Amino acid sequence: MSTSRTIAFWNEWERYLAHDVIKYWQEHQTPYEIVTKKEKPGSAAKHASFNHGVIININEQTIILDNHDCPLVRVPDSNYKVIKLQYNPQLSLNCEPFTYQVYYPDIMRKYKIYEGKRSGVFWQGNCQRGRMPWLEKFQDYLNPNWQDRSAPIDYITAMSKARIALSLRGHGDFCHRDFEAFSLKTPLVRQTFINKTRRPLIPNIHYIAADTPEAMIEIFKTVSDDFLKFIADNAYKWYVENCDYPGIMNLLKEIIPCIVD
Repeated sequence: MSTSRTIAFWNEWERYLAHDVIKYWQEHQTPYEIVTKKEKPGSAAKHASFNHGVIININEQTIILDNHDCPLVRVPDSNYKVIKLQYNPQLSLNCEPFTYQVYYPDIMRKYKIYEGKRSGVFWQGNCQRGRMPWLEKFQDYLNPNWQDRSAPIDYITAMSKARIALSLRGHGDFCHRDFEAFSLKTPLVRQTFINKTRRPLIPNIHYIAADTPEAMIEIFKTVSDDFLKFIADNAYKWYVENCDYPGIMNLLKEIIPCIVD
């Protein structure tokens, strides 16, 4: 009996995640079908959070790669397996942790790591969601245009040349910028992660953890280049094994062995 596989996704960022699965199937000559946006497969579409993810059907099993920031409190039945990208161990019930991703994988995967001298603390993006009181305390350390928005390539280039990338918790605990910093070998300073990944992200191994503005300022002022390199090297290795291709698919295979025949 042949295996039936379909995949569906709805927005631009999820398209990248879906395309890694599709690429993997193509490389392994695995038959599949892409379901259009209007043909949401099965009763999974009845749960609001399933509008924020990738849905894979393999025979009678439905796998949801759920990219929703809200907790998922139930799954419809035992044929559903939910893998959360924003996995909070206290809120994400009946789910398994996965990994997270950069916002522009097609750009990041082609971008060469900057080998020149780095300087400054880089921040650029949304300053709301409780971030501004922290950012105002960091003004003496941040890049001059920290409140502006830039084109993706300019944003990535600026982050790649920074000595430190700053991240602050926003709508979700994970931010795309966290994983963009990993991919660029720019050491990340941020609050301790609440959310979990399948393969752990360890504070002061993969990123520098600080949970107050004062602690972050002390890091900006005193952290050594040797320690920053240690963090950046560990984070980049984690990124390659968990976010880059084919590492992300090897991770997915651990959770869903039937992803290929």
